[in-house]
Amino acid sequence: ALTTTQKAIVYNELNSELYKKFLIPNKNDWNTPEKISIYYSLNAFNIFGITQVRTILIALFDSFNSKKINLKQLKYNLELLENFHFVFTAVCSMRPSGLESRYSKYSLKLHNEKDKNIISSVLKDFEKDMRNSLPSYKEFENNFKKLKYTDEEQKDKKKIQYIFSKIERYLMSTQELDILSLSIEHIDSQSNENDFSGAIGNLLILGADLNSDIGNLPFDKKLEKYKTSNFKSTLKFYKENRNKTIWTKKDIDKRTIDIADLLYKEICRFN
Repeated sequence: ALTTTQKAIVYNELNSELYKKFLIPNKNDWNTPEKISIYYSLNAFNIFGITQVRTILIALFDSFNSKKINLKQLKYNLELLENFHFVFTAVCSMRPSGLESRYSKYSLKLHNEKDKNIISSVLKDFEKDMRNSLPSYKEFENNFKKLKYTDEEQKDKKKIQYIFSKIERYLMSTQELDILSLSIEHIDSQSNENDFSGAIGNLLILGADLNSDIGNLPFDKKLEKYKTSNFKSTLKFYKENRNKTIWTKKDIDKRTIDIADLLYKEICRFN
């Protein structure tokens, strides 16, 4: 049997290895179908630039490794944290004051508790706390409308790639898609120099070759190209708009709100 000191050394080594996985998530560490969502959650925290979650992440993984929670519970709570910070941090840019102490409080509870039923209760309280701190849908929508991506405005590019990859995985009901494979297409071409060109409602994902092939074609010609895409979200866009001959600011504004609604209420399940 290990001594207390030996246990502490092993525990610290495990945490050190986990910490490395949080800092630079590697898909190869979680490349089985049942674990790949863990990679996407950890990668999301990096995209959002969040460090406060690491305390609770270590507690969750430690609880999983010591079999106090199962894989389903681990993934559920990682996704909860990912979705919360997508809304709270990435889109709404809320101040994180109080989050670190909350994460520390629940981390201690997870570390100190052995009873699985009590741990399940702790995780339910944790989820309730997180949901109670969420910005409202209207607040989310108002901030979501401000996200932009053009050749000149690139600060939101990673968030927008994240958004479209998240929607794509949701529509595919699979975790196969790699965020790096996305190329962002402007439906109303940037060359038209409209101030709404960078809005999310004007963006689609395409493979790089198809995007290059489309260039600055008029809308009706672009639609014919969109229907050859392998992305579910792009095909969905084609089916919904195939009878249109022009693409307007009104269409863009409506689609921006539709995407915000889909993300907040259906994908993140924050009803």
